[in-house]
Amino acid sequence: RERERERKISYSPLPFDMFTNDKAILLNIGGYKKEPGWINVNIKAQSFGQAIGEVEVIRPMHDLQGFPNETVSAIYSSHSLEHTSLVFGDDSLPATLQEWRRVLMMGGLLMISVPDLMKLAKLFIDPQISNSGRHILHRMIYGAQSDEYDFHKSGLYEELLIAYLKHANFCNIERVGDFNIMKDTSTLRFEGHFISLNMLARPCNAHGIATEGEDGHWVDHDASP
Repeated sequence: RERERERKISYSPLPFDMFTNDKAILLNIGGYKKEPGWINVNIKAQSFGQAIGEVEVIRPMHDLQGFPNETVSAIYSSHSLEHTSLVFGDDSLPATLQEWRRVLMMGGLLMISVPDLMKLAKLFIDPQISNSGRHILHRMIYGAQSDEYDFHKSGLYEELLIAYLKHANFCNIERVGDFNIMKDTSTLRFEGHFISLNMLARPCNAHGIATEGEDGHWVDHDASP
């Protein structure tokens, strides 16, 4: 079924000058809103026949076709990775992380935000949360399910995501607070609680260590939220 769905995706051509200048390639995977310097990559540019944002490259997140190895300086992805499957499904989560590792240059920076299943689970069983509040949490855990792509296939928490990042050959893995790049679901709160798990990582080299590159100076390294 997953392969049949992929065949329906019309991959867009990449911007003609993407690899012909010295400008850093910054990918916002799953993004719709245009931010200066970032290229939005999404599996769709329309929903119910209406444009849903400024998507420049149409690709499924696990297949960045057309991007050569080690050409991307940074990847940012907020509340998208949970739409991929663990080993129980099509195994697209590890395939996605491996694809992101393939295109990231040494010294490149990966920034991932996903719903934190541990926080959401604790909030869900909190007796102080109303039924309407639990309905909202239910959507955060399973997805809004507004179309075929809007389902959450994986529940992620810190230890699990770290394990998958290591398996995909990422190093210098760190939980952080605010990326301070985009005002999106990475900073989402529910009843005053941050509900996102925000992680940084860099590609490992052949010796299993990361080469320092983009310093991510905008990142709040305090993971206390």
